[in-house]
Amino acid sequence: MSNWELTDQPIYQLLKHPYHVEESKVEEMTTAYLDFVESLFSYINKENDKKDLIRKLNTSYIDFNALKELEETEPTKNSRLKIIFLNKIVSLLDMETDLVYRQMENPK
Repeated sequence: MSNWELTDQPIYQLLKHPYHVEESKVEEMTTAYLDFVESLFSYINKENDKKDLIRKLNTSYIDFNALKELEETEPTKNSRLKIIFLNKIVSLLDMETDLVYRQMENPK
């Protein structure tokens, strides 16, 4: 089993904490998002146990969705940018989970 922890991902740390939007933070978030996507795809491709993979994707989805709901219910000056990245991540996790389910149903 591959070791992939959501809490180790820089994008999670950036989205979890409030901050003031500066150009450098936007660039940092964009880079962290792209690194997250690459890390996620690498993990998905290496993980052979589909049940563990689905569990990891589901818990990541829940964590990011909870952050999104917090940003939406208690908006800050920076919420719009964070919500955009959270929407992208939640959608990606949802689509990847769906893909894993399809692969399980049709192993070819």
